[in-house]
Amino acid sequence: MRGTCLRVPHAVMVEAARGLVTIQDGGRWGFQRLGVSVGGAMDARAAMLANILAGNKRGAALLEVGWDATLALSFPDGAGLVLTGVDLEAILGTTRLPLWSPQRLAPGSQIRCRVTGGRFGYLACSGGFLVPPVLGGQGTDLRSGWGGFAGRMLGPGDRLPLGEEGSERSHRPRSLAPGLRPPYRADPTLRILPGSHWASFPEHMREIFLTHPYAVTAVSDRMGYRLSGMPVAPDPALQVDSEPVTFGSIQIPPDGQPIVLMADRPTVGGYPRLGEVLASDLPLLAQLRPGDPVRFEVVDHAVARRSQMVFEAALQRLEIALRG
Repeated sequence: MRGTCLRVPHAVMVEAARGLVTIQDGGRWGFQRLGVSVGGAMDARAAMLANILAGNKRGAALLEVGWDATLALSFPDGAGLVLTGVDLEAILGTTRLPLWSPQRLAPGSQIRCRVTGGRFGYLACSGGFLVPPVLGGQGTDLRSGWGGFAGRMLGPGDRLPLGEEGSERSHRPRSLAPGLRPPYRADPTLRILPGSHWASFPEHMREIFLTHPYAVTAVSDRMGYRLSGMPVAPDPALQVDSEPVTFGSIQIPPDGQPIVLMADRPTVGGYPRLGEVLASDLPLLAQLRPGDPVRFEVVDHAVARRSQMVFEAALQRLEIALRG
C-alpha cells in the first residue's frame, strides 16, 4: 500500500547442515501435567549465557549444534553473534571466532561450524531467532514434531528470521569472565541430592554407586543418558508408582544401570529414583560423550541452594553490566 513501509526481518540462511542441529530455548514450562516435556537446551547454562551476551532474554531461541553435526550459515544482513559450549569451532573465512565473546558479522559473512569438544555448542544471534511458539516455547521437540523450525532438525535452504536487536550491544564485554563459564571437564564428579527412593537402596548399594565410576553409553540422547558400571538395585520389596521426574533425575531400571533424565525427559517415570543431579552440575553431564566417565557425590539441600544462588547473583550482575 502506498506510503507504507513493511520491515522485512533480517535472517540467517542455512547453507549446509548435517546431524543434530536444532533451535532450542529455555524450555516449554507449565504443561507437564498434560504430558508435555519441558525440553529446551541440553546445556542450559551455556545457552543462557550466550543469549545474555547477545543482548537477548535468557530463554530466547538459539541454535544447538550436536557433536556429530556440521553447519554452514550465511548472514546476508550481518548479525551480532555469540558462541558458547566446551568447544564450538566457527570459521569465518580463515579466522576462527572466539567463544564466550560477542562478535559483529558484516553483511555477506559466512561461517562453518562444528563441535570439537564436548557434546553441544550454542550459537546465539542478537535479537534471537523468530520462530512461532508452541505451548509457550520455541524449542524443537523432535519426538512430537513441533516447535523450532517446523519441528525438525535444520537443513540446507532454511531461512531463519532474526528479531530486532536490543540497545545493550555497545555495553557488552569483549569476553565472558572464566569464573562465569561452566567448569567443564571430561571426568566430572556430579553433586546429587538423595532421590525419593534413596533410603530404599541398601547401604552397600548406595556405597557402590558413590565409589565406582560410570561411563556414558552410546545409548544416550536428549531424553536421557544411560550409564554403564557397577549395577545397583533397591530393596526387592520396594513397590514403585509412577511419579513426576525432572531434568537430572537418576532412575534405576531392572538391569541396575543408571539412567539420568535430560532435557527431553518424560513428565513421569516408574523406575526407582536414586538421586537428583544438581541443576548447576547438569551442564557438565550434558557435555559428556559416549565413553566419558562420571562419578557422583551426595550433598545436602543447603549446598544445592547456595550453588544456585551464587550463579543467579552472578547472572544478575552480568545483566546489569550489559545494560550500562
